[in-house]
Amino acid sequence: MEESDNGRLFSEDVTIASFSGVSYCLSFTPNITKDANQSMTGVSLHVDTGDEEKIEAVFDFCIDSANFRDGNKAIFEPEIRGWRLDVCSTDDLFDPTKGYFVDGVLTIDLNGILMVERDQFVNLNCKNDFATKSALKGKKKDFPIIIGNKKIRVSYF
Repeated sequence: MEESDNGRLFSEDVTIASFSGVSYCLSFTPNITKDANQSMTGVSLHVDTGDEEKIEAVFDFCIDSANFRDGNKAIFEPEIRGWRLDVCSTDDLFDPTKGYFVDGVLTIDLNGILMVERDQFVNLNCKNDFATKSALKGKKKDFPIIIGNKKIRVSYF
């Protein structure tokens, strides 16, 4: 706790190379005031969206030594950058019979997927003709291809 930031411990930031400027980290807070009689321990996922407008995450936290697993999905935007899960009471965290610490170490596993929505175009190439040009003579020379809610106008010669 000597290295904590106001009682919270942070992992190193992990930068995601395939997303422009996106990074994430975990924080662990062992003493969140829930009410006057109880404090909780929480683990949080923080996502810096970088140049992305919105990032959807599906993830789970696991503390194997205490048989704890929970997860969720969340949407992160520039103004919404964190999602917290209450793990246990602070008393339970430090109770050796609960098994959160093994040899003085608490291990939290995070597994998940971060997704961004992108408008991407795919080039379609036809190497073999399906009909001869003479068979198409007098026919309409353009047509739409619809993918999802996108409409692409295709012309042929």
